[in-house]
Amino acid sequence: MWTGEWWKEIQKRLPPGATIALLILSSDKTMLSNFRGDNSAWPVYLSIGNIGKETRRQVSAHATVLIGYLTVLLASEAGRTGAMMVCADNFVRNVWPIFAAYENRYPLCTVDPNDRGDHLPHEKRDQVETLFFMARQQHGEKDTVFETEGMRTVHVYPPFWMNLPHSDIFQAFTPDLLHQLHKGVFKDHLVKWCTEIIGKLEIDKRFREMPDHPGLRHFKNGISSVSQWTRTEHKEMEKVFLGLVAAGAHP
Repeated sequence: MWTGEWWKEIQKRLPPGATIALLILSSDKTMLSNFRGDNSAWPVYLSIGNIGKETRRQVSAHATVLIGYLTVLLASEAGRTGAMMVCADNFVRNVWPIFAAYENRYPLCTVDPNDRGDHLPHEKRDQVETLFFMARQQHGEKDTVFETEGMRTVHVYPPFWMNLPHSDIFQAFTPDLLHQLHKGVFKDHLVKWCTEIIGKLEIDKRFREMPDHPGLRHFKNGISSVSQWTRTEHKEMEKVFLGLVAAGAHP
């Protein structure tokens, strides 16, 4: 969805005058209680790629709507024939809702979990192949790919994206800045490595001794005591982390 080539390819498949409405789905675990209890839910949100990302991010714009707490099957008929809709500018257009982006986490390639990080090329996941293996498993034909990929082997249900027109679930997944960069690269790798090399006490000491400065957060107790790392905490730590660990260890 984020490339012009993708838009052009989808537009070629549709009749002249068709307007693409790119559907964006997102879901993530949401805690329903704070401090005590472990109640949680998985809400599913819907937006469209025709709206600018700066507008989509604004709560007051109401550009994202809650459609449920379970993944629901999207109506695929409009994606095959189009539907006449009145747009925000009062023009009537033949709109084709195409499932284009899904904000969630998934491994891009068919690589064994123990081999991740080996820097070797691996084949990307394929929608047709995945549906083939799921159908075999559903009809009682056991396949080792379910075990190697860590997939459910007891009950196999048809995925919501199986019959959506002009869509490929593995091309719909978008880059996840929070889990890939802020949490993945920074917290789970850089912070962990530097803490093992320099030491937790030294890392905390350097954060505590950092002088106050406009635009920078001062972690007066260090970072090891931070119980809930959010995107905000990650970004504030990233602003100063390189300077804090400089000369922390000798080669």
